[in-house]
Amino acid sequence: MYTFFNLSQNKKLLFGLIFSFLLSFLIFFNCAGQQSAEDRKFSELVDRFMDWNFQTSPVSATSNGAHQYDGELDDFSAEAILERGDALRSFLQELNAVDTTQLSFDNKMDFKILGDEIEGQLFRLEVLKPWEKSPLMYNYIVGGSIYSLISRDFAPLEQRMENALS
Repeated sequence: MYTFFNLSQNKKLLFGLIFSFLLSFLIFFNCAGQQSAEDRKFSELVDRFMDWNFQTSPVSATSNGAHQYDGELDDFSAEAILERGDALRSFLQELNAVDTTQLSFDNKMDFKILGDEIEGQLFRLEVLKPWEKSPLMYNYIVGGSIYSLISRDFAPLEQRMENALS
C-alpha cells in the first residue's frame, strides 16, 4: 500500500514545504479586509484546528516552525488515536456547518484546503493506519523530530540538543 512514509526523503521534504506553505496561507492570508461574521467564525475554527494539530503532532509542529512542542513525540496509543479521530470528525462537522456563501474569496479557498487536510488525516487514521502497518513510521517520527531540531538554527544549539534528547 502506498503511504507518505514510503516516499523518498526529497519527496517528503517537498511535501513538507508545500504543506507548510498551505498552512502559512491559511494562518496569515485569511485576515485581509473586512471580515463577515462567518469569516470570523471560520478563522477561529482554523486557529483552533492549527493549535490542536500541532499539539497532537508535535513532530509536524517542529518541522513547520512551531516550536512550542519541541522535544515531544506524537502519541500513537490506542486512546490517543481514538481521541484524534473523534476530534477530526468534530472539526469536520464544524467545518461543514460554515456557510461558504458568506466567506470571503480567500477564506473559500482556505475552506477547501482545511477540509482536504482534515479528510486526509481521517483517511490516514482510519484506512491507512501507518502505526500498525509501517514500522518505518516510527523511524520517521523519531528521525524527523531530531532532524527538525538540529538542522535548523531557530534556537541556541544547546537548547535544540536538549529538546532532541528529551
